[in-house]
This record gives sequence, structure tokens and C-alpha cells, in this order.
Amino acid sequence: MPETQPDTQPRADPVSMIPSQIAAKLMESVIGQDEACREMAVLIRQHALSIAEQRPPSVLHRNDPPPLRMPPWLIIGGTGTGKTWLCKVASSLISVPFFHANLCSFSQQGYVGNDESSIAQGLLSAAGGSLARAQTGMVMLDEIDKVRANATPTLDVGGLGVQQALLCLLDGATLQVQIATADTGKRDGRTQPFRTANLLLVAAGSFSAGLSEVIRKRLGGSRVRLGFGAAVADPYANLSEIQLLKRVATEDLSTWGLMNEICGRLANIVVLDQLSPEHLRTILCDAPRGPLAMAQAMARREGFQFRLHDNLVDLLVQQAVDSGLGARSLQASVASATCRALYELPDLIGRRRTSTPIVVELGVQALTDGSFRAIRPRREI
Repeated sequence: MPETQPDTQPRADPVSMIPSQIAAKLMESVIGQDEACREMAVLIRQHALSIAEQRPPSVLHRNDPPPLRMPPWLIIGGTGTGKTWLCKVASSLISVPFFHANLCSFSQQGYVGNDESSIAQGLLSAAGGSLARAQTGMVMLDEIDKVRANATPTLDVGGLGVQQALLCLLDGATLQVQIATADTGKRDGRTQPFRTANLLLVAAGSFSAGLSEVIRKRLGGSRVRLGFGAAVADPYANLSEIQLLKRVATEDLSTWGLMNEICGRLANIVVLDQLSPEHLRTILCDAPRGPLAMAQAMARREGFQFRLHDNLVDLLVQQAVDSGLGARSLQASVASATCRALYELPDLIGRRRTSTPIVVELGVQALTDGSFRAIRPRREI
């Protein structure tokens, strides 16, 4: 999905929103993932309630209900299906700081690379320096499938080492973060404790490198020879990768390469659907923060607006389907098709800007050389 920031306009009290209302809000921005939106709505509703119920330990009473602590979730989905966008919109709905941690840049503590303290520091920055807000933020542990354990008996600081380091976050450990001075914003070497017990942790990855085959084998889909060597037909041979992934169990993740300690802490696994051509068309043409909407916003600032021919829209959607990159493909293609117009038209318009925006028509050729046709009201330039 597009990587633009969610709307930051004031919202209703998140605690007053029931899961169905939250899901409806999510579905307005996250296209084609209705089931995932419903599951995410339950998660962030519970997180909002846990924030509202937080009280200092000194005022807790014996008969008070135990504090809510949200266990981590896992989102599985291919590139461009909306994993990051879903988390961004969800955190925006309940007004908590959001930090996207790409685990590809992480390493075992003591080696070059980011570690768990980098996540706490990033949340603190996202919260504007407010420690209280940062400690209730949402963290997306992206690309967790890229830190699977190495099968070879060598030092694995980027795979198993990263997984071991993540356990302290999953267990709600207290980390140390550096303090920035109020006047300069620079860190002066002092540290303060950062409690991770109240963070909302969501791991995510595509798991495209063989997890579906692990699931197939666990389901009994491997061929079994009986009698005179006859092979029993694979009952799961016709299932797509998504259909297999929707049957994933924690034991499959363990077999695939995640530590048992991590697999056992995942409270729920959400598998995103592959976006259909209809969903991709909606993202391209109708989504308020889709790639075309972003290009139109830039064009309006320059005094014109884009009009895409139907054959160009069809081609963009087909390219996104063929590439397997989903909405990310749309974003790149729209940028390519509109770049030349955004570069040349400010010079053509100059000081002749009118109250009625110029219409810029884009056809299939725009994907090749960026060509366009700019039409003023009643005359062409």
C-alpha cells in the first residue's frame, strides 16, 4: 500500500469506538483486506483500553482486575498487500506513536547494526520526546522472515542473534534510552529507563521463501508411496500459496526457522489476501491517499490536474498484477508516468495560471517517454 502518512486530524476518543467502528475506519483506507481490518480492530481496541486503564503501581488495589498486556501479533503478506499501511492507519486511529523497524538492519547486540534499544529510541522520537506516550506506542517488526535462523553451524548475528535480542521486547523488558537536551535536541550520554511492557508489537513478513511448502508437508500433502511404489496424489496440490499460508500454525514457523520462544509468544497470525485487479484499480483511482491522489495533489499545486485514459489505467493494473508487487508497483508506475509533466508544465504555465486548472491527459505512451497532452480551457498549449 502507499507509504504516505495517515491523516492526523483530531478523532473521536478511541476508547469510545467499538471494534466494528474501528474496522470500518480501517477499511476506508486499507483496500482489499477486510478480514485483516476486522482482526486488527480487535487488537487496537484492546490496546486503547489498556492505555486508558493504566495507573501507577502505587494506586493499584488488590481487587483491581489484572492490567491488560497485548501479546505480539504476526502479519503475513506479500509485497504491496498493505502490511505497513495497515499498521500505520491503525496506530493513527488510536493516536499512539508508530515506529517501523526493518529487521534487515538489525544485528545481535554488540555487533554493527541496530538493536532493540534503537526501537525504543525511535519510538521516543516519534512521540516528540514524551516518554509516557512512547511507552504505549506501536512497533512494527518488519521483515521478520529475513532473520530466520541459519541452518549452518556458524555465528548467526543477523538471524538467530536478532531473534534472541527481540525476546526482551516480547517479554516486556525495561531498556535504557538516551536523553536529548531540551534546547538542542542532542543526546548528552545520559540514559533513562524505557518500559516495553505496554508496547503494541506487530511482527510482519512475506515468508515467501518456502513457508507454504512447510505447511503443505505438515498437512500431509507430501506424496506417500504405498504397495508397489504407487504414489498417492497430493490432496493440497491445487491450493494456492495464500490458501496454504492461511492454514499456518506456530509449529510451521518453528520448522521454518523462527525460535520456539518467539513462535510461542505470537497470540494471533493474520494472513493478508493478494490484491485482486479490482482492488488495485480502486487503490489507483479512488483511494484518497493512493498513488494517483498523491500525484493529483502535487499537480494542483502547480495549477493543473491529471486525466488518465482508460487504457493506461488497465495497463497499470495489469503490470501490478504481473509484477507481484501489488500497490507498490502502482506507486512506481504512476511516478514514472507523471514525472515529465510535473517537471515541464510549471515552465509552460508560468504566469498564465487561470482559475480553471489545466487538464493533463496521460495515455499508454506516458509509461514509455512521459508524453502528455495539456489542455487549457478552450485551447491547447
